[in-house]
Amino acid sequence: MAEQTEPAVITPAMLEEEEQLEAAGLEKERKMLEEARKSWDRESTEIRYRRLQHCLKKAISTQNFC
Repeated sequence: MAEQTEPAVITPAMLEEEEQLEAAGLEKERKMLEEARKSWDRESTEIRYRRLQHCLKKAISTQNFC
């Protein structure tokens, strides 16, 4: 025998809770992306600084050699 299922009932409270959870999830995602962007900016600045120091050291050692 085939079982008959009743149609799902979605209450306004369920819809409201789903909207709140979605909003909370979007806010959490936004914060994570912001943190990642800040971290990327900080790391890329540090890398550029290290490269500059390396180039300056090479230039100074080349200058001293000549």
